Amino acid sequence: MSNANNDASDKVKAAIENLRKVLREQIDFLDATPVLSESDIEKVVAERRQLAKSLDLEKKLLGIWDEIRPYPVHFKREDWPKYRKFSIEEPSSQKNEKEKKEEMTFTLFGKNYSLTSIEKDRGFIDYNEESRYPYELILRNAEGELLLATKIFRVHDEAGMFYTTGGLIGFVPGDWLEDYISEYEKMVVLKEKSKREFYDKVRQKKLEDMKKNFGLE
Repeated sequence: MSNANNDASDKVKAAIENLRKVLREQIDFLDATPVLSESDIEKVVAERRQLAKSLDLEKKLLGIWDEIRPYPVHFKREDWPKYRKFSIEEPSSQKNEKEKKEEMTFTLFGKNYSLTSIEKDRGFIDYNEESRYPYELILRNAEGELLLATKIFRVHDEAGMFYTTGGLIGFVPGDWLEDYISEYEKMVVLKEKSKREFYDKVRQKKLEDMKKNFGLE
């Protein structure tokens, strides 16, 4: 089992390193593109939109936000690292009820960031009879510069409530991207591991109950 886990870990590390290499090449290319005219601007924006789409950045930002939202509360506990699947440090949050926004601040690999959620206009009911409430998610660096911004919707239907992506607002490639994507991929692996462990415990409990209830102990 240990060798299998090591092999899986090595594969994840290799995949992340390859992803970092590809990202560096794409970012260097985009950064080297001069912006001189309206057509140049439109071209670069289109390229950055395509890069964001190919990397599925809307989904990743939503996933990161959904994961780290409870962290400021968990951070107050001594055992908070066991709840952490996205490796940020010093998480804190501040709500502004008047402006309907919440700003989280944190560090990732020693760099400061903020991730702000802003509730926008009033919700509406779509053709699927789902109630949708629009939000914006905005990731900024320590200088307050926008790195990634997307629209999301809080959706209410018969099954309950969930969030979904709603469109890219802005995206500025840079070194930060490698850190976020590599940590996102690690987060996905950890969440999947936790899910498997949970279902293993449920299955084991069910088997133990069956053995006990039917005299098979």
